[in-house]
Amino acid sequence: MKQAAELDWKPIFIGGDGFSPSMHEIAGDAMEGSYWVYSMDLTNPQLIFLLSRFEKEYGRKAAEPSNVANSYDLVTWVAESIKKAGKADPVAVRDAMENTKDLRLVHFSLTVDKETHNPLNKPAAMMIWKDRTFTFLEMWAPQDTF
Repeated sequence: MKQAAELDWKPIFIGGDGFSPSMHEIAGDAMEGSYWVYSMDLTNPQLIFLLSRFEKEYGRKAAEPSNVANSYDLVTWVAESIKKAGKADPVAVRDAMENTKDLRLVHFSLTVDKETHNPLNKPAAMMIWKDRTFTFLEMWAPQDTF
């Protein structure tokens, strides 16, 4: 982005959630107007609450918010699966995880595809970098085709 700006080339950049948290420090104003797909909505009140708890506990902001949310959600999923299985037996827990339906997590409601073990209809947040911050545009989720 910065190099493109130095060449006076002004494409609209689109990026995914693998970007560096310090991208704006590197790209500077060249990042303005770029679009980003992120695994969660950074304005989600549940995520904001979780991140505030993280900051209170560790005395610093999370470098990567999605890692905090995904870790929390994974522990929630495993704990709920153990409860559902009624015991900490690996096969019973696996079966409970595989049959997860509409489990409310921090950033989405999880239903697992039994064949692929992937989440069904996992949403993505569309954002734009505007005025030196990410501005949420909309949540997008694939339509249920299963």
